[in-house]
Amino acid sequence: MNFSSVFGFLVAIGVISFAVIESHGGGMFLNMHGITIVLGGTFAAACICFPIPRMISLIAVAAKRILGFKGVNYSAVITEVIGIAEGMQRDPNFVKSAVGSVKEPFLKEGLELIINGASEEQLQDILSARIETFKRRQAEEINMFSVLGKFPPAFGLLGTTFGMVALLGELGSADALKKVGPAMAVGLVATLYGIATTNFVFVPISENLKAANSEAQAARKMILDGLLLIKRKTHPVLVEEKMRSYLLPSERLKLKKSA
Repeated sequence: MNFSSVFGFLVAIGVISFAVIESHGGGMFLNMHGITIVLGGTFAAACICFPIPRMISLIAVAAKRILGFKGVNYSAVITEVIGIAEGMQRDPNFVKSAVGSVKEPFLKEGLELIINGASEEQLQDILSARIETFKRRQAEEINMFSVLGKFPPAFGLLGTTFGMVALLGELGSADALKKVGPAMAVGLVATLYGIATTNFVFVPISENLKAANSEAQAARKMILDGLLLIKRKTHPVLVEEKMRSYLLPSERLKLKKSA
């Protein structure tokens, strides 16, 4: 589990709870008028923008990636690629016996293509297409959350506008001045919901997915380069140097010490 994301959400809940408690007006923040307009309006707009089955699927996949993604272990991937290259130097059929124990899914797919007789051009063509497919699908997730993040503040402002209209309509009544402060506070709660929803939910999720997508794309390109070198039966030393070029100097040093 990605404890960083879980911790972040818990901190966000804590920050909001603390702000509500310190304001000495907790009941004022539980306003169904604002909640309904912000959440209901956002959901309605989302249904217009995206097909509901697709939206549910993307949310499920995104939640799984956010909670389960721990970052790419580049050192582990490089070690696997180097190990296969070394095995190929000893035995040309090493890949057939080693593919079952490979942990990285994309690397395993590439090795299976090599076993099935794919040429270097075919290997690059097929895996490059898969990399682009991953990139496009993950970009759809990012785009969905980026779009959804635009709606809550707008619907929050809409809820506040409704509240202000109702307030102004009551100004001519008895004791109107006494009602202005509380009524304005309740009206502004909708805007608060919109801002909090966007900045504590949609924007962080979108940025999380962007970082995860970038990291995963870099790892797949690195694996593709390694597979092409394996296909060419390149010497393990050169394979290692090529793989190590994807790491920062400090990471290369750690990999060297662990070898």
